[in-house]
Amino acid sequence: MSNLRALYTAIAGIDIAFTAEAGGSVTPTVYDLHELPNTAETADLPMRVLLPLEEWGGEGPTFDMISVGTSSVSGLMFWNVVDLMLYDAVGQTRGMLDILADLVRYSAAYVDMLANNRVPTANIQLMNVAIRPGVYEWPIQSGRSYFGVECALVYQELINA
Repeated sequence: MSNLRALYTAIAGIDIAFTAEAGGSVTPTVYDLHELPNTAETADLPMRVLLPLEEWGGEGPTFDMISVGTSSVSGLMFWNVVDLMLYDAVGQTRGMLDILADLVRYSAAYVDMLANNRVPTANIQLMNVAIRPGVYEWPIQSGRSYFGVECALVYQELINA
């Protein structure tokens, strides 16, 4: 049985704090799958949303069989998880230079978090990550854009049935 749902819960339980360029600690609020907001209001930022979607242009989950000559099914499942941090709405009062430095600081804090949480739940380990600071629309097709960081994670899960 897969521990995929437990993976999302584990990721949601990890806070990521960083020191803003202007000083002060920032810890984005994280929303698990069952808590996803319909909008991102300025007062709610910064926030992280966990998504069961592949990164733009990526491939979906894959399963590789590893059992040979047995009746049991074993394999490796590769799961794509997107952890999207929305920092500030595009066009708000903060200057772009401050925002970009903070996105870089958050990216570094995210890498530090991953180094300490490579195996967030049983039978699942981190295999790959792509961290992309940029501008993101949330929710999709809303026309609302935010400066943020997309962390596209690939986890490997050992499946035994």
